[in-house]
Amino acid sequence: MRKTRLFENWNSEAMEADRRDDSLPSWCPAWLGRQGCYTVVAVLLVALLLLPLLLLESRRLQSVELSSAQIQASRLIEGLRRDVDAARVDTQVLAKSLLLSRFLVSRAEAPKADLEGLFGNLMSIRRFYDQARVFDTEGMEALRVNFRDGEVLTVVPENLQSKSDRYYVQAVKHLKPGELYQSPFDLNVENGEVERPFQPQLRYVVPIYNTESSSREKLGYLVLNVKGSALLERVHRAQAQSPHRIHLLNDRGYWLVHPEGVDEWGFMFGQEPTFAGAFPDVWATIEGNAAGDIDKGSQSYAFAGLDFEPRSLGVDDAPVDLRWSAVTEVAATTYGVLAVLSAYPSLLLVVGLLMLAAVALAVLMARAHDARLAYQQHLEAKVLERTLALQHINTALKEAADKNAEELAAQQRRNHDLILKNSDRSMEKAELAMRNAELGHQLRENNRVMAELKRQMSNTSSLSSGYAREAERG
Repeated sequence: MRKTRLFENWNSEAMEADRRDDSLPSWCPAWLGRQGCYTVVAVLLVALLLLPLLLLESRRLQSVELSSAQIQASRLIEGLRRDVDAARVDTQVLAKSLLLSRFLVSRAEAPKADLEGLFGNLMSIRRFYDQARVFDTEGMEALRVNFRDGEVLTVVPENLQSKSDRYYVQAVKHLKPGELYQSPFDLNVENGEVERPFQPQLRYVVPIYNTESSSREKLGYLVLNVKGSALLERVHRAQAQSPHRIHLLNDRGYWLVHPEGVDEWGFMFGQEPTFAGAFPDVWATIEGNAAGDIDKGSQSYAFAGLDFEPRSLGVDDAPVDLRWSAVTEVAATTYGVLAVLSAYPSLLLVVGLLMLAAVALAVLMARAHDARLAYQQHLEAKVLERTLALQHINTALKEAADKNAEELAAQQRRNHDLILKNSDRSMEKAELAMRNAELGHQLRENNRVMAELKRQMSNTSSLSSGYAREAERG
């Protein structure tokens, strides 16, 4: 009952204190109120505590995304490398076939039919060749086999074309035996116009020499056209499996593949939009490194390059691709704070709960502040009352302590007297011990003297016996 009355008194005092103390902290606007100010502070504190964690997780997630993008770009480049290496080997192997020189020398039907079969079998097996052609030294097609929609088609002589004005024919006129020219990756041109729909092509050209003649004269050229769509299909498959945007660029920064399918093959039409022009800083890094990643804040990039050696041996101005670059564009939305929260729904729930807890805590703190002002006066009175009581207790304890000190001093005096008596007794014992030691010493000395006397008496007795024996003999 007494506790209930005391609580009621505290409650009334708290209400009076609340009416008396309407002041707010200097930083808190009046329109927001104490609870509102505390709520804002609590939410800001939670945000400040969580923000570094979210930023660290964002950086970790960015590192993971860039590593994944780097692996993807490297795998894409390795796949393209395998394709172009296979085409290069096929071209060099075919160039050693005697069928080529025999056909160009005789133009007979038998070697022509054998060549058509050889080209057809190769294209049916590889399935990434678009054309196989044999040119004479003037750039006129002597044989052409197409591979379209899975079918091998031999072009009739009436439809063969002169390609003497095409750059890849001009570029190989000075090639020596065993040398090979790889053209830039571009669009196929038929009858002087870019073929539509676009037919991306990569051409491999080797000279053909008469290996059966001592003159070893040049007879023409073998040209294999790699179907660009087969190469680009690797990029499209990678794009379909990736959350990131993928670019494929040539060595001048033109798009061979754009994530949105725009601005591709601009160099074929004299158009200037390029990756190099749109992102010069990024391109400068890509151009100077084999692989790596680039952080540009709102965007990050991972890239890998496929480098080629120049194939235009003996022709300085022949167009070539020195490099292809696969660039994976990683948007900040995949590793930002919102991405972290979406990647970890449980973390979002924790953040929400912490915010709710912060608001609830702020409300409780504001209410507790008002109650604390009222309760403080009550505590001050209680403290004063208890302080007086403690002073009385301290006085009584001091008197008892003084009395105990006196008794302790008397006890110490008694102990001192006992110690002195014990000391005297110890001295007496020491003196007795010394006397006993002296008596022992005297006793040992007496024993020694007695032993000496006995020895002398024994000697005297021996002498007396000797004298007696001598007297008897005398």
